[in-house]
Amino acid sequence: MSTRHTGTGGASSSSRRTPAAAPPPSHVSGRTTPAAPVSRRPRASSTAGASSSSVAPPGPKPLFGLEIEIFVKLRPELERAIIQRRREGHQLDEEHWRNWDFTLSNGTGNQLQKEKQRECVGQAIEALIETALGPSHGWSCEADASLKEYKLTQPPEPLKWWGIEIISPPMSAGRQWRQEIHQVFAAVAEEFELWTNSFCACHVHVSPGPLKASKYTYDQLIQIGCASYFWEDALKTILPEERKNNRYAEANHTTFATAEYNGVPHYGWGPVFQSIRNAATSGKQWAARLDVSAEERAEYSLTMFACLMAGAKVTDHDPTDTATRYLSSNFLPLPRLGTVELRRQAGVASAQSAIYRALLALSLHVSALRYDFGAAASRRDRPSQAEFFKELAGSVKLLPPQCHGDRFLKWLKDCAADYAPGERGFTEKEVNQREHAFHAQDMPLPPPPPAPTGRRREVSSARPPAPTQAATPSRNPRVVPTPSRQPTMAPAQPPRQSRGVSFPIHP
Repeated sequence: MSTRHTGTGGASSSSRRTPAAAPPPSHVSGRTTPAAPVSRRPRASSTAGASSSSVAPPGPKPLFGLEIEIFVKLRPELERAIIQRRREGHQLDEEHWRNWDFTLSNGTGNQLQKEKQRECVGQAIEALIETALGPSHGWSCEADASLKEYKLTQPPEPLKWWGIEIISPPMSAGRQWRQEIHQVFAAVAEEFELWTNSFCACHVHVSPGPLKASKYTYDQLIQIGCASYFWEDALKTILPEERKNNRYAEANHTTFATAEYNGVPHYGWGPVFQSIRNAATSGKQWAARLDVSAEERAEYSLTMFACLMAGAKVTDHDPTDTATRYLSSNFLPLPRLGTVELRRQAGVASAQSAIYRALLALSLHVSALRYDFGAAASRRDRPSQAEFFKELAGSVKLLPPQCHGDRFLKWLKDCAADYAPGERGFTEKEVNQREHAFHAQDMPLPPPPPAPTGRRREVSSARPPAPTQAATPSRNPRVVPTPSRQPTMAPAQPPRQSRGVSFPIHP
């Protein structure tokens, strides 16, 4: 579900319908009045003025897709085996092994040769996934030169790594999607070592489901838009420093409704939410002027709404030229894919981290569709981290059982502790050592890095949660038999103890 290929709160104790939202506070005079007291936390309702269709039904089953940017390197033993078979004149069945250039490095220059090499990498990975999942699996692998392999310095043999993007098909939250992700990573790691760094990201596309044909309503899109602003500050608390402000995933308020967002302490959230509703209205109004079919009019309406949310103006000659997709919540895939893309999270090199990325996006989706932003319009504060966690904890419970069992809330809390002000975060090697530990479930994790004061963070013997579904048994590579092995992404470390599941959103 790439833009090229693909597509939170506790349950309310009351079944009452939430009251209609009060009109947004007027700020023409510039006067500021005390914020209205909030007797309860806003919950399960639609945006002010939106129909009840924007409320997520019990047991939502959204669809989602992953775009995983990652570096891979052919395992040394497999590389030696292929070279040896070539020297002995053996015929290799796979075209990618016949075309693989073992003398080519990822350094600067040789652009054409490197493009061909990345194609070979993608073909090899797709073949591994097909062997694990069978034909018609829907996963794909694309070359990604934007990852800048030539800048790698930390992994072993840095000139042998290649940047790719692994793209999943649309997956339902109601099926065994976690098992499939584990199978994909296990298959790829049989022949490749994995590495992630600050160049990488893991994007998650979400659509309402339960069917691929299910589309967002405008009421739901307004809810999603409101959530992308409302939870911005709280979301940043679980991100490492380089993801809080990232040029490829800027906060949405940097391009649209900037003044309204900055004015929340004075005028409340009402003007922000009203700006989002206005964008939806403008999209429909401009589409209504076109003498085209209803289907084309609907597509144009969505395109205009997405472009306005991405910084374009209705007066632009071509809003698609001035809109940017480099936003935390990207609405531009809507017309073609029917998805909203969460771009904020960093890269992964393990199935477990990819699962956490998906769970965060899915719980944010469920929360957005059920939150009462009408009641929140008069608030003049930004939600706290504790409120954010309570919202996500309640929302993830509404997802199907296939989304449960990964200690999601603990993961959130570990992220918050690791990326709190004053903590130094993790080095690139530490990130990849811990991603490796997610693969090797029996390997204790290294301790977290010391705080700036020199003190060591709290340590326990906790480990990453084991997959709830059985992993695919290791298969022998298809060139020459080699022993079964655990994936490695960094030099082996002495067994040490650690908390376990922190650092998921790094780098």
